[in-house]
Amino acid sequence: MFQSPNEKELPNEKQKETITRKRTSYREKKRFIMSVHRYTSRGRTRQPKNLVLPIHEGSSGQSITFAHFKASGSATVVPASSNLNDLLNDTVEAENGYDTQNQQFLHLCVRTTGAAGAVIDVYGYNRQFGTWGQLKTPQRTNQANFYDSMINVSVSGSPNSTHYVTFPINGVDRVGFVCSDTKDVLLYVAGSSF
Repeated sequence: MFQSPNEKELPNEKQKETITRKRTSYREKKRFIMSVHRYTSRGRTRQPKNLVLPIHEGSSGQSITFAHFKASGSATVVPASSNLNDLLNDTVEAENGYDTQNQQFLHLCVRTTGAAGAVIDVYGYNRQFGTWGQLKTPQRTNQANFYDSMINVSVSGSPNSTHYVTFPINGVDRVGFVCSDTKDVLLYVAGSSF
């Protein structure tokens, strides 16, 4: 039978029942959805996104998500740069580093809970090169050449203190952290685009 474009086919009873069930199911689910936004994409983010957790996990009933990140978002630091795996196929935590998810800035928070501090070196990995290298940043001026103007990117924590630092990581696919002794040090890692 021919229908004109202006005529709409009316749903039969079975289709009406299915539509009603879907609407009811959506409304029931909607009651349990919190309005807390958690970044899960690999795209640009304004708010720092935890790099240790694969996605921003947490229960939907947990209204304050930062408590979850503080409890479980501490990065593992490897004891030597030789522990960082160039093939990214290691099963040991942190030896493949942490995916930056193409973020522009790295946010580090070093919290020292005891009487001893530590210096943690930051390493970068780019998939195009396939190797780890210590991140450097141009900070010194009035140097004879460009290499002398570069300093290693590292973070340190004084005894019983918390330090926070942000620096650019344009083009770095993964970051790794190296320190021979971190017994009283927690390192929190996040990335953002702005």
